[in-house]
Amino acid sequence: MAKEKKRPKTERVCKAKNEGLYLQTVGESRSWLLRYRIGGREHWIGLGPYRHGKRIKGLSLDEAKKKARKLRADYIDKGIDPLAERRKEKAARLLAEARDLSFEVAAKQWFEQNKDNWTNAKVRKAVMSSLRRYAFPKIGSMSVRDIETGDVLRVLDPHWREHPETLDKVRLRIEQILSWATIRGFRAPGDNPARWKNNLAAALPARSKLVHVSSFKSLPYPEMPVFWQRLSERKGAAAAALRLVILTATRSGEVRGARWSEVNFDNKLWVIPGKGRSDAEDGVIDGTKTRDDYIIPLSDAALNVINDQPRANELIFVGPNGQLSENAVMMLLKKRMKVDAQQHGFRSTFNDWARDTTGFSDEVIRFCLGHGVGNDVEARYRRTRAIEKRRKLMAQWAAFVLSPPRAGEIVPIRAA
Repeated sequence: MAKEKKRPKTERVCKAKNEGLYLQTVGESRSWLLRYRIGGREHWIGLGPYRHGKRIKGLSLDEAKKKARKLRADYIDKGIDPLAERRKEKAARLLAEARDLSFEVAAKQWFEQNKDNWTNAKVRKAVMSSLRRYAFPKIGSMSVRDIETGDVLRVLDPHWREHPETLDKVRLRIEQILSWATIRGFRAPGDNPARWKNNLAAALPARSKLVHVSSFKSLPYPEMPVFWQRLSERKGAAAAALRLVILTATRSGEVRGARWSEVNFDNKLWVIPGKGRSDAEDGVIDGTKTRDDYIIPLSDAALNVINDQPRANELIFVGPNGQLSENAVMMLLKKRMKVDAQQHGFRSTFNDWARDTTGFSDEVIRFCLGHGVGNDVEARYRRTRAIEKRRKLMAQWAAFVLSPPRAGEIVPIRAA
């Protein structure tokens, strides 16, 4: 049979009716207790340590009496249990402390819960990298409940004119983090201080009015046949990958990660899985931006590029250590061919050519670039229906790219 827990020694020190003041002794320690009854049940509540001798902190007898009488007047005489109220206050205080979340901690929790929304490994990395560089030094230690528009401006204003595109992404991420904090109860409902419309738009120049220093350098499309002639003379996986980038107007990472299993040779289609694929470079999952399978019609020229590659791996384009690296293609452009353009810039070249020289609609051109038009369901339906139109446009693009340069138009394409 378990022994009953022994109550500490208590000594009643006040004989007045209903006073209920006791002095408790536990070893060398002594403290004040108040004994009271609520709803026919007896309760005890601590009032604080006993002050005696050289002890500075604590309550004297008179102070203990005063505190006991106040508890009776404020709670006990009204039928309220002061101990229960104390517990409620403690719980509210702990909850308030738990909700006092810093922006940096909130950002990390928000990222962990949303990281699957970014299928591209580099974009995922850039999300937190941009916050660490621009936001955390200014507002990282601030509680999310205290952040106001002026604090967001402290993050954006010093760099907005120099890097408008990057800082607008930072602004959007701050807005999303603060919205997340509001929904989670860490921030009071109300206007989001990082909102652009009717808020920051009044304090910062529109991004469209600033110089876009981070734009990808592209090749003017009249120079494409000349460039293609030079590129055709290049051997190796990097040159072949760049040729497919140009002919399909896709992104470098999509081409470098292309698998043989994604190509339907009978129907001349390349299907990039929306949910992602294992990325041999860093072991993460990389997929399309829309998370839908992206179907690309292949011209005969594009199929020839693919068929010319050796089937030594599940990857179509293989580098020395597995998947072909982005640097390998950049080295080909910048160092070996001395071209002042970037891989991603060839998408702009295609876009300019299609809009300037063909009669295809904006919708078809955007679908060829993998951009959405309309809401998700509508865009998916229309993109699928537009495949044959896209096939015709990409065939015309391939014919232009492979066309012989006209006499007098062969100019050296050199880096500035």
